[in-house]
Amino acid sequence: TNFRSAMASGAGSIRVRLQHHKDRFEMTLPQDSRVSALAQEAARLTAVEPGRQRLICRGKVLSDASLKLETLLSKAGGELPVMLLPMESTANQAKRNWLHYQRLIHSWLLSIWALIYSFFHSLLVPKAYAKGKQHQEHHSDGLDPSDL
Repeated sequence: TNFRSAMASGAGSIRVRLQHHKDRFEMTLPQDSRVSALAQEAARLTAVEPGRQRLICRGKVLSDASLKLETLLSKAGGELPVMLLPMESTANQAKRNWLHYQRLIHSWLLSIWALIYSFFHSLLVPKAYAKGKQHQEHHSDGLDPSDL
């Protein structure tokens, strides 16, 4: 893993351990910092713009940019573990949805084709679909060919 330090550690500050994919960043922010400052620093380190960031701290999504980071610290203090998950862009969502609809339409077309094929095949080759009738027609006289 890759460790990088954003700022020098000092008194009256909050240490943040940021994880983004396999990269880990350690940064120190002023005590009165808000989530927006964390998002800006994370953008500088990871190149993921704040509008596309989903910051998660101890299982809670940090959606309120005005929230002070010190409220997230445990009473014992320590580091603030934060995970950065980049949100999917609108273009990628549209592309994924389009591919989903293509697969859905393709499966429907295959089902319809199988139904139409079976219907016309039964008209053109009725013996393939009349196994029971065929067996009864040949043995309607009560004689079994295996007896001969």
